[in-house]
Amino acid sequence: MIINLSDFMKKYGADFYNGGWVKKLTEIDDTKSKGYKYVGDFVSKACLKGLYEFEPGYYIVCSVEGSRKNRVNHVWLVKIDNDGIKVINKSPFIGEDWALQLLPLAKKVLEVKESTTENPLSRFSDEELIKEVYRRKLNELILNTK
Repeated sequence: MIINLSDFMKKYGADFYNGGWVKKLTEIDDTKSKGYKYVGDFVSKACLKGLYEFEPGYYIVCSVEGSRKNRVNHVWLVKIDNDGIKVINKSPFIGEDWALQLLPLAKKVLEVKESTTENPLSRFSDEELIKEVYRRKLNELILNTK
């Protein structure tokens, strides 16, 4: 979806004057701390400078506010899909502990995302799947790798 994220986020108080970043949220690694626990790729800074093409998914959007000496992160969780942009938390998570503030919400949306993703093979019976394995002669490949 092609959108102007910075213009959209202005109505939530983000101005990106002192900078900011956007990261696609794909999973959470509880073995890490702070913002490092949020797994996903950072999106190019170009996404904050005008129109940008986003893949559908959840994104962490951070606008660095305050003065250059006293920077404060303002963080939102945003869902982007074919229906548009939806800000999950209308009020930003503010401060150094933004990652802890975001954690329950991020876990909740990822659980929903995972539970609504159906395995395409689940519509086939076990017998049908076994027949397909034999038809493709994958059983021989499996036996030879043991």
